[in-house]
Amino acid sequence: MHRKNQVGIGISIIVFSLIFLTLKLDCNETKEDIVRLKLKKKIISNNIKSLKVKENRLISKNRIEKIAKETLGMHSPLPESLIVFIND
Repeated sequence: MHRKNQVGIGISIIVFSLIFLTLKLDCNETKEDIVRLKLKKKIISNNIKSLKVKENRLISKNRIEKIAKETLGMHSPLPESLIVFIND
């Protein structure tokens, strides 16, 4: 009877140890995932900032006017006088 209790206690300790180690490894893996995802988030944020700067450069008025003049042969119209008639 005493021997069965010792075996039962030994098996219980082994099972709980295995469960503890499994949880500990899962916890460490989750921490590594969090660090990896934070780094990925920072890289993506930097890419977004870079793309916004590029977008602002591409849509700048001076750049568009230069392309319109040099590539498309367009020009700015001369100012004109306008006369407005209002009929009552």
